Amino acid sequence: MKALKSGYAMLLDEKVRSGRVVFTWVLPKMYRWTPGYVKRRIFFYLCSLTAKDVENQKRGLVVIKSSIGQRNFFAERMLKVVVLLNCIPIQLRGIHCCYDSPFVHGVINASTFMKRKDLVRLRFHYGSLLEAFYNFMGYGIVGIIPVGNDGKIKREIMEQWIRRRLAEEGSQPQEIETVVPNPEDVLLGRGKKVQSFPGNVKFREEIESNRHTYDISSKFEKF
Repeated sequence: MKALKSGYAMLLDEKVRSGRVVFTWVLPKMYRWTPGYVKRRIFFYLCSLTAKDVENQKRGLVVIKSSIGQRNFFAERMLKVVVLLNCIPIQLRGIHCCYDSPFVHGVINASTFMKRKDLVRLRFHYGSLLEAFYNFMGYGIVGIIPVGNDGKIKREIMEQWIRRRLAEEGSQPQEIETVVPNPEDVLLGRGKKVQSFPGNVKFREEIESNRHTYDISSKFEKF
């Protein structure tokens, strides 16, 4: 929750002129060393929420990834992000990558692993944050980015969104809990995964340990 409140990843209430939802992916200093899996879980969670709306499914999602101020780049992390982009449950209509350091050229290199249909929608913006804002105007993204000219994230926007989301999820009826087998249960089936289930393995061992007693028993004793 702390990472979510930082405003690192945010779904904007206002949409671009085309009616598409905008997802901002900014990198505040306080958030740079948050574990990568936490960042990816937040991203996938927000994308899944967006995909619940039928209109959003039709129009797609616009992602803005800002690496302005970042001086270190880890290719492995970027490749994981690319894999995640290929798995999100909504179509990407635009991806804008902003950076101001020539040492972050790995972002461009990692983009070669993206799907062709997403690659044609990818745009790079080199320069300051203010320059990026001007570039966004050409794509119908005007005055909705929750970041000031000084690079400071407007966290109050995300905090308001979290409060609304908590109230909405709290009012929803509880879903029926999924029933899953316990390790001691015996599953029916012939597949390898079924036969290697702990309960099935223990059941076979129990049968083998009593086989001799069963074989020497009379027909009456077996029943």
